[in-house]
Amino acid sequence: MRPAQASYFETELSGKTVIVHLKVRILDSTFPARERLRISDLLAKHDQAVLDFSGIEQISAEGLQMITDWIKRARPANEGLVLARCSQAIVSLFGVLRISRMIRIVPGLQEALASFSGSRQKAATAK
Repeated sequence: MRPAQASYFETELSGKTVIVHLKVRILDSTFPARERLRISDLLAKHDQAVLDFSGIEQISAEGLQMITDWIKRARPANEGLVLARCSQAIVSLFGVLRISRMIRIVPGLQEALASFSGSRQKAATAK
């Protein structure tokens, strides 16, 4: 049994972007439903969000379901959410499962923040 965890994630604002730092090693069924909902609500409220996976070492099937639920809640659809600082094993998993086709995955937080300005420029030139 795992010891009780005080916080499953922390947030910070960088301009208009909310950064969610996940504070667990394994994203699985032990991640409380209440905390999942809090993250979903954050993603729904912000047009730009980054999920920081720097501490995540493993993801179970239920963890993958959480991620797909969070992707669905992001606004605007799939453009407003970026995954950052994923381990190589997790990036590979996302590639095999084609999650990397649905969402941007970048190596670091600076790249994640910069990716939003790139999205805005593409949208402006498309108009």
